[in-house]
Amino acid sequence: MSLEYWEGFKKRDQSLMIDLFYGQLKSRVQCTVCNKISISFDPFNMLSVPIPINRECKLAVKYFPYTLQEKPKEFLINVADTVTLQELRSKILEALGFEAAKNQVFICKAKNKSNLEMLVKEKMIRTNLEKGEEMCVYERP
Repeated sequence: MSLEYWEGFKKRDQSLMIDLFYGQLKSRVQCTVCNKISISFDPFNMLSVPIPINRECKLAVKYFPYTLQEKPKEFLINVADTVTLQELRSKILEALGFEAAKNQVFICKAKNKSNLEMLVKEKMIRTNLEKGEEMCVYERP
């Protein structure tokens, strides 16, 4: 049945463009009153498909150790654009190579290198930072 519709369409509109860029879409509709089924075949030259959105981003993190003998470190981690504090802490400790039980850290958002907002509550955190903001991690004694 599909082939009959396609051949009829190609008889009316035959070209290289049809051969390269057209297809056929099958539609099936059923009446809710009499249950009659209607099937149609329609040519198309364009289909809308969703583009997946990447919900991950790279987050720059500055790590400041407790002892002054160690130098501060900067690194990037891959995180979702919204994470919980626990997920963020796990990713940071993984990147640093620490185990959570051995090393305690606290996480802050630093704005313009002067205003610190300590992230303490277990809530969703937006990881896309505003201009002048930095994600900082400090090691506890």
